[in-house]
Amino acid sequence: MDWFGLRDALQSKFRIVQFTPRDDQGEAVMIVELEGSGERAAPIVIADVDMRHEGRGIYARATAPIGRVEEMNVPAALDHLKTTVVGGLTVIDEDLMLQHTLPLDGLDTARAVRPLVLLATTAGEMRQRFQVPGAAL
Repeated sequence: MDWFGLRDALQSKFRIVQFTPRDDQGEAVMIVELEGSGERAAPIVIADVDMRHEGRGIYARATAPIGRVEEMNVPAALDHLKTTVVGGLTVIDEDLMLQHTLPLDGLDTARAVRPLVLLATTAGEMRQRFQVPGAAL
Protein backbone atom coordinates (compact mmCIF):
# COMPACT_ATOMS: atom_id res chain seq x y z
CA MET A 1 0.00 0.00 0.00
CA ASP A 2 1.23 3.51 -0.72
CA TRP A 3 0.30 6.83 0.89
CA PHE A 4 -2.65 7.38 -1.47
CA GLY A 5 -3.83 3.80 -0.92
CA LEU A 6 -3.80 4.39 2.84
CA ARG A 7 -5.94 7.50 2.40
CA ASP A 8 -8.39 5.58 0.23
CA ALA A 9 -8.56 2.69 2.73
CA LEU A 10 -9.22 5.02 5.66
CA GLN A 11 -12.13 6.77 3.92
CA SER A 12 -14.38 3.82 4.79
CA LYS A 13 -14.33 4.71 8.53
CA PHE A 14 -12.65 8.10 8.80
CA ARG A 15 -13.27 11.63 7.62
CA ILE A 16 -10.11 12.94 5.97
CA VAL A 17 -9.56 16.39 7.50
CA GLN A 18 -6.24 17.07 5.78
CA PHE A 19 -4.20 15.18 3.21
CA THR A 20 -0.74 16.36 2.17
CA PRO A 21 1.29 14.24 -0.23
CA ARG A 22 5.07 14.12 0.09
CA ASP A 23 6.57 17.60 -0.21
CA ASP A 24 10.08 18.84 -1.02
CA GLN A 25 11.26 17.91 2.48
CA GLY A 26 9.96 14.38 1.96
CA GLU A 27 7.13 14.65 4.48
CA ALA A 28 3.53 13.57 4.00
CA VAL A 29 0.81 14.19 6.58
CA MET A 30 -2.82 13.17 6.95
CA ILE A 31 -5.27 14.14 9.69
CA VAL A 32 -8.33 11.92 10.11
CA GLU A 33 -11.34 11.73 12.42
CA LEU A 34 -13.38 8.61 13.09
CA GLU A 35 -16.81 9.03 11.47
CA GLY A 36 -19.72 9.30 13.91
CA SER A 37 -17.57 9.22 17.03
CA GLY A 38 -18.23 12.73 18.32
CA GLU A 39 -16.13 13.44 21.40
CA ARG A 40 -15.49 9.76 22.16
CA ALA A 41 -12.58 9.31 19.74
CA ALA A 42 -9.46 11.38 19.26
CA PRO A 43 -8.38 12.75 15.89
CA ILE A 44 -5.33 11.04 14.41
CA VAL A 45 -2.33 12.68 12.78
CA ILE A 46 -0.60 10.26 10.41
CA ALA A 47 2.86 10.93 9.00
CA ASP A 48 4.73 8.74 6.61
CA VAL A 49 8.17 7.63 7.71
CA ASP A 50 10.39 6.68 4.79
CA MET A 51 13.09 4.27 5.96
CA ARG A 52 13.87 2.82 2.53
CA HIS A 53 17.37 4.27 2.70
CA GLU A 54 17.92 1.96 5.69
CA GLY A 55 16.31 -0.99 3.92
CA ARG A 56 13.28 -0.91 6.24
CA GLY A 57 10.50 0.33 3.93
CA ILE A 58 7.85 2.99 4.44
CA TYR A 59 5.71 3.28 7.57
CA ALA A 60 2.71 5.29 8.68
CA ARG A 61 3.20 6.72 12.19
CA ALA A 62 -0.18 7.56 13.69
CA THR A 63 -0.54 9.71 16.82
CA ALA A 64 -3.72 10.58 18.70
CA PRO A 65 -3.82 13.17 21.48
CA ILE A 66 -4.81 12.10 24.97
CA GLY A 67 -4.33 15.43 26.72
CA ARG A 68 -1.89 18.00 28.03
CA VAL A 69 0.82 16.26 30.05
CA GLU A 70 0.19 18.40 33.14
CA GLU A 71 -3.52 17.49 33.05
CA MET A 72 -3.03 13.73 32.83
CA ASN A 73 -2.18 10.97 35.30
CA VAL A 74 0.80 9.76 33.23
CA PRO A 75 1.85 6.85 35.53
CA ALA A 76 -1.69 5.44 35.46
CA ALA A 77 -1.86 5.87 31.66
CA LEU A 78 1.45 4.03 31.27
CA ASP A 79 0.21 1.23 33.51
CA HIS A 80 -3.00 0.98 31.46
CA LEU A 81 -1.05 0.39 28.23
CA LYS A 82 -0.15 -3.15 29.32
CA THR A 83 -3.83 -4.01 28.73
CA THR A 84 -4.07 -2.52 25.22
CA VAL A 85 -3.12 -4.05 21.90
CA VAL A 86 -2.35 -0.80 20.11
CA GLY A 87 0.10 1.98 20.70
CA GLY A 88 2.64 3.40 23.02
CA LEU A 89 2.76 6.72 24.83
CA THR A 90 4.86 9.63 23.67
CA VAL A 91 5.05 13.32 24.48
CA ILE A 92 4.97 15.77 21.59
CA ASP A 93 5.43 19.36 22.70
CA GLU A 94 3.20 19.51 25.80
CA ASP A 95 0.77 16.80 24.73
CA LEU A 96 0.54 13.18 25.81
CA MET A 97 -0.09 11.13 22.68
CA LEU A 98 -0.96 7.53 21.92
CA GLN A 99 1.13 6.35 18.98
CA HIS A 100 1.02 3.35 16.66
CA THR A 101 3.09 2.54 13.58
CA LEU A 102 2.01 0.51 10.55
CA PRO A 103 4.30 -0.79 7.79
CA LEU A 104 2.83 0.27 4.44
CA ASP A 105 4.59 -2.45 2.44
CA GLY A 106 2.05 -5.25 1.91
CA LEU A 107 -0.57 -3.61 4.14
CA ASP A 108 -4.17 -4.45 3.28
CA THR A 109 -7.24 -2.34 4.00
CA ALA A 110 -8.43 -4.22 7.10
CA ARG A 111 -4.96 -4.18 8.65
CA ALA A 112 -4.80 -0.44 8.07
CA VAL A 113 -8.26 0.55 9.29
CA ARG A 114 -8.84 -1.61 12.39
CA PRO A 115 -5.73 -0.55 14.35
CA LEU A 116 -6.40 3.12 13.64
CA VAL A 117 -10.03 2.83 14.77
CA LEU A 118 -8.71 1.24 17.95
CA LEU A 119 -6.08 3.97 18.32
CA ALA A 120 -8.68 6.75 18.02
CA THR A 121 -11.12 5.16 20.45
CA THR A 122 -8.44 4.13 22.96
CA ALA A 123 -6.96 7.65 23.02
CA GLY A 124 -10.44 9.10 23.57
CA GLU A 125 -11.12 6.65 26.41
CA MET A 126 -7.74 7.36 27.99
CA ARG A 127 -8.41 11.12 27.82
CA GLN A 128 -11.56 10.62 29.89
CA ARG A 129 -10.08 8.05 32.26
CA PHE A 130 -6.69 9.58 33.11
CA GLN A 131 -7.41 13.28 33.30
CA VAL A 132 -6.39 14.66 36.68
CA PRO A 133 -9.48 15.78 38.64
CA GLY A 134 -9.98 19.53 38.34
CA ALA A 135 -8.06 19.82 35.05
CA ALA A 136 -9.94 21.23 32.08
CA LEU A 137 -10.50 19.05 29.00
